[in-house]
Amino acid sequence: MLSRRSAIGGGVALALVALITLTSGALLYSRLTTSAEEAVKRFYDRWLAVNVEPGAALAQALHARSTYTTDTFGSSVDRSALMTPEGEVQFDPVLCGREVHGTPGFNQVYEEDGRARFILTNLAADGPVNVYLVKERGWRIDEVDCPDGRAPERGSESVSLESGSAPAGTSSASIVG
Repeated sequence: MLSRRSAIGGGVALALVALITLTSGALLYSRLTTSAEEAVKRFYDRWLAVNVEPGAALAQALHARSTYTTDTFGSSVDRSALMTPEGEVQFDPVLCGREVHGTPGFNQVYEEDGRARFILTNLAADGPVNVYLVKERGWRIDEVDCPDGRAPERGSESVSLESGSAPAGTSSASIVG
């Protein structure tokens, strides 16, 4: 009787391992085959759905846990978010402000050599937001440039439209703003 229970338990464990493997494989395949546009839309749709109160998405660290962002982007958002001592958001670097100013429009500017750029309209009060992606185990957001020149800090420097900085493969002249 004990050996039959062991066999049943082993079978259940094997079935669970197979199910987990298939599920994670399907999720990875889905992310790898997602277009750059779909990655931007899915990330921002989720961010906006959670961010019903300013700062809610930041508090849940969606930028760090998303399959649609690079590790570098997650870290830069953490360094750039401005909060009051009480924890109230003053600047959300994903939204380029404190809250959304309309229904975002997604306009792809280019996609080549594993890099892509989108311009999001109706997001920030000051104008369009530039979103840069890299193809790294699927399309992932690597940088957000805000219209007022504020952006998530990358290391010790801040990427700024006003300073003429732009991701590799682009020039400040190609940035529409």
